[in-house]
Amino acid sequence: MAVLLARETVAGASLMLAEPASDASALRKDMAPPASLTVRALAVFDERGVTDIIAEGARATVDRSAEVARIVSATPRP
Repeated sequence: MAVLLARETVAGASLMLAEPASDASALRKDMAPPASLTVRALAVFDERGVTDIIAEGARATVDRSAEVARIVSATPRP
């Protein structure tokens, strides 16, 4: 049940953010009222730099993807 709830939450947020006029910070505020458990969790994430960690991981993925593309394009084809 928890996995289903998590999947549906992510799917719903994705749909909301796909709208042209969407704003991630407004969605966060709307979905996490000030006294909620979610706000506590988000505060810890912010304190620990989770956003920076995710961004760094994404950059590493892009860099590695470029490396693999160079290797594949340099590999002779039969």
